[in-house]
Amino acid sequence: MRSDFMIIFIKEMKSIIRDPKILITMIIVPVVMTSIMYGVMGTMTTQAVQQAMKPGGKVLLVDLDHGSWAENFTKYLISEKYTLIRYNSVDEALRNYDDALCVLVIPKGFSENLTKGVRAYVQLYYKIRGISFTSMMTGFKIYGAINEYAKTISKEIIEKAGLSPEFVSSPVNSTSNVVIGNTIIENADPSQVTGPLLMMGLFVPLIIGLLAGFVAQLSATSIAVEKEQKMLETLLTLPLSRFSLIAAKVTAAFIVSLIGGGAYFIVLGWYFSQVTSMGEASTSNAASTAVLSALMKAIGVQTPIALVVAGFGTLFLALGIALVLAMFVDDVRSAQIISGYIIAPLMIAIFIGLFINISSMPSVQQTVLAAIPFVNIVFVLNLGLAGNVLAELVAAVSSWIYAGIVLYIASRIIGTEKIFTMKLFKKRGRRKTMGIHLLSLRK
Repeated sequence: MRSDFMIIFIKEMKSIIRDPKILITMIIVPVVMTSIMYGVMGTMTTQAVQQAMKPGGKVLLVDLDHGSWAENFTKYLISEKYTLIRYNSVDEALRNYDDALCVLVIPKGFSENLTKGVRAYVQLYYKIRGISFTSMMTGFKIYGAINEYAKTISKEIIEKAGLSPEFVSSPVNSTSNVVIGNTIIENADPSQVTGPLLMMGLFVPLIIGLLAGFVAQLSATSIAVEKEQKMLETLLTLPLSRFSLIAAKVTAAFIVSLIGGGAYFIVLGWYFSQVTSMGEASTSNAASTAVLSALMKAIGVQTPIALVVAGFGTLFLALGIALVLAMFVDDVRSAQIISGYIIAPLMIAIFIGLFINISSMPSVQQTVLAAIPFVNIVFVLNLGLAGNVLAELVAAVSSWIYAGIVLYIASRIIGTEKIFTMKLFKKRGRRKTMGIHLLSLRK
């Protein structure tokens, strides 16, 4: 025999899946639109970066030097697949700019300076004809060719002097080590460590905040649909546990929201992976894996677990608050309005937490702040870095306690007549009077 919870849970899942108001507006449209948006953005960004990284292009050349080094420089650009169109003056070149990358001017004295061992300069003219990602990236790639030519000259000069180019270019170098707690991660660049930490400490809380808003909106909309269709009154006449009713609604909304939100963030993650994979990796995959393994050992396995537990607790808390508020509205439109009242404070709380340096506070103060809902998911990683395991436990458990309290309150409210009498948005009598007046005019 099925329990009260399973009966309501199956009913809720079927209602959410079958109801076009919820399924289309809350899940299908956001996921499909997001997929299309990021798919188009990812494709266009990839093409723009590939075009910018592709060597060559049309360069308008104004050679005022006509020396040996100027000739050597132009031959180098031609070898790098740049098409050089020569002009006698800058004004003439600018009049024929068209689709060129830039106007390159080799001033008089360029060859003489290089021969004497004096730094030489070239001048670049860019004509801004519009603002686009592609034009900005392709327009400045000539800098790379100039820098590579400068390196080539430096190497030749240094080798002729009988010195090592590597030594002269960088006589003093460094290797970096990162210390987290009592763990030293050797031969690790700080960026290799701060990247995963930034993902855990910044992007994960923001994602949880966005997903919590998604969950709250779906929960509020679900119960508003039942009130519009007079289904809630029927459910309340059945001999079911009120807490089982609330728990089933919350679980069903959470699972469906998790599926929709998961699909959304998979698309988002795919887009960012496409963008970040366009550039060259600064370190090998093996080195990055070793650093990540050492990082996880340094912060401990309890920190990611606490972050996940606190995140799910935050989702259930937001869902419970939305469910309680949705009990006091009569239509879907009002339910969507009150869900916005939850999303804004939630995101504000998360952003405030990002600017609080909890790691420098005393342990007692850290533990107290870890009990603040919504903000505590931002603190989990910093508490792990500070080594305050107790505060991590408080941050992970407190949201679940708050969620349980809110769901209990919801079960008490739904068992009384207040759910039918108390309203957050009361309809004004002016509209009714205006309607009666319009009907009398028609008669």
